[in-house]
Amino acid sequence: MKRWLAVVTGSMGLVALWALPPSRLELPPTQKLPARLRHEAIEAELRRAHAALRALRWSDSLPSLAIRAAVDGVALGPPRAESLEAEVQAWEEAQRATLAALRPRDPDMVLGVFWQPADEATISGVPIGVRTRRVTFVGEHDGTPYCIHAVPYLTEPGARALLRHIVDLDACRLYAKYGAPGERIQEWLDASSLGFARVAVPTFAADYARLQPAPRGTMRLFGLSRPLYADQNLAVQACLAGRPAACERAVTDPQLISPQFGDEAWVVANSPASSFGGGASHPPFGYLDDGLLYELEARFGAEAFARFWTSTESVPEAFEAAFGEPLGEWVLRWIEGHVGLYRAGPSLPWSSLWLSALALTALAGVATAAGVRRRVG
Repeated sequence: MKRWLAVVTGSMGLVALWALPPSRLELPPTQKLPARLRHEAIEAELRRAHAALRALRWSDSLPSLAIRAAVDGVALGPPRAESLEAEVQAWEEAQRATLAALRPRDPDMVLGVFWQPADEATISGVPIGVRTRRVTFVGEHDGTPYCIHAVPYLTEPGARALLRHIVDLDACRLYAKYGAPGERIQEWLDASSLGFARVAVPTFAADYARLQPAPRGTMRLFGLSRPLYADQNLAVQACLAGRPAACERAVTDPQLISPQFGDEAWVVANSPASSFGGGASHPPFGYLDDGLLYELEARFGAEAFARFWTSTESVPEAFEAAFGEPLGEWVLRWIEGHVGLYRAGPSLPWSSLWLSALALTALAGVATAAGVRRRVG
């Protein structure tokens, strides 16, 4: 009978080990020819240098221009084209109405949107730099804080299309309301390329009405634009599996929240730009990240959000002090509300585990009874 018990116990142990999630996932690296690697390195260096130089050129003139031209704290520099006169006027009215409706409103913050004619620079026929990408500058000039969008355009039809979409200044909306954030909060925003404040609440709700939540228990492949074996990618999946500590890391780790495209991260780190790309990358939770700060503001109110925004503490400490709950636990509920959670690892459903245990127990009972009967006989 002891032998049968050992077999049953060992089998149950194997089933338990099989259900445990992996601690690391590794895939073999993709091999590239040395010539290909050199070509990619040179191309990336040229592309980044071009974008950084353009950002530097804009940052030298735009803050002073915006501060001088601002009317009631707003400076607008639309494209100059007679054929766009009606569109430009409607755009300016929409911008000023949006900003006038903001409550609260920091009286010292200067906001601006400037249109810049984009150049035609390419590498192997591929556009480089900020040819059709927005750049956001956040900083202070002669004691005056500012948040400015520089929006490139190519042709009048292209400008007309952009005019229809830029109506609420993205992250600058929060700077307009609450002023300059605390130093450590600003470092966090810079690390994400302002990625948690790209979409305000009105459009956020409309955009996500089209996003169908995954069925419960289904793994969401967020973060997989990065290597599957990357440690930060596993942190995202651990958060989706219901672990608050991983959720906190998923929205604070500088490596994880940085733009998924290396060019964007490099330009933000090596130029005056605070955001480069206009929403082209969305780590760690896909497009859900874009409105996270606006959801916080709507959930807890302007007063609590202002305490968080202007705090001098680290992001987790500032979050708990302002909103009264740990950051990781709130992110866990936030992501669960949008897409649900799932069990981590290549594990079996609980129903299968219980059925396996019951089956093993039943077999153990039958084997024990048979062994006792043979011994008695």
